[in-house]
Amino acid sequence: MKTTATQPTQPQPTQPQPIQPQEQDNFELGDNNIDDEIFNEVEVGIRDESNVRTKRGITRLSDIWNLPPGKKVVVDFNATCLPVGEEGGVFNRFIGTVARKPHLCPINCKSWHFVPNHYKEDCWSIIESKFFIPDDERDLIKHNTLKSLGEKLRAWRCSLKEKYYDESKTAAQVVATAPATVNQEQYADLVSYWYSTDGQVCKIH
Repeated sequence: MKTTATQPTQPQPTQPQPIQPQEQDNFELGDNNIDDEIFNEVEVGIRDESNVRTKRGITRLSDIWNLPPGKKVVVDFNATCLPVGEEGGVFNRFIGTVARKPHLCPINCKSWHFVPNHYKEDCWSIIESKFFIPDDERDLIKHNTLKSLGEKLRAWRCSLKEKYYDESKTAAQVVATAPATVNQEQYADLVSYWYSTDGQVCKIH
């Protein structure tokens, strides 16, 4: 159901509220669920809790989301702790799906800096549960990963603005055209920011 709202005089984005666990699986990603986007099969290494390694072909990111508990993709990292190789490509794609999950990365924060830490920690916990992270490089990998996640969230917010913002319409009209797959309250806050004085003069973060 579409949300209707009046255009605020001085929009004040609300503090994003954690979504209850039972609601989380109902969220899709933007206009297209990129979890189920099919790409050329990639064979990745999988390690389980017993340290047994196997190979598995994946063709969509939902394969990673649906890995059994305890099984993780083995990723190689370079000297600066950035993911490399085919598994590294899957790692980066997966981060992109996390950035579009409204219960993990709220779009109504002005920038990654303003996203509360508990969201960031939840994101990292999920990423770490799907990919094997070497203990001796964990801190730097975490830093790089969360930085990348913030960049992908910014890109997602920008893509929403590019597609839905229309200066010939009121904020209420734009809110009413919200894609059904985003969090409606977060989207209304984001649209209010677009139409605010700050949103008009500042490049969106």
